[in-house]
Amino acid sequence: MPTQEKSEGRSLRVSTAALQGINLELYASYVYLSMSYYFDRDDVALKNFAKYFLHQSHEEREHAEKLMKLQNHEAVKSSFRILRNQTVMIGRMG
Repeated sequence: MPTQEKSEGRSLRVSTAALQGINLELYASYVYLSMSYYFDRDDVALKNFAKYFLHQSHEEREHAEKLMKLQNHEAVKSSFRILRNQTVMIGRMG
């Protein structure tokens, strides 16, 4: 395999891994945000837990943003998986 093809193959693998990392970081941010708002409810009222999980959500989003900036710097076209059928259920409904 010529050097250029090896380089392109490696670049594609790295880009794919980075995009997967971005998607995972965004999903983790969403989960933490959901947990934060659950603990912030009046019937749960664990405000310090809510604050902690909100902080974690922001931190995960920041990780995703750093990876996205790296992707932009490398001029890679980003495609993000929409979070479908990944509902986060915390606690009881009703």
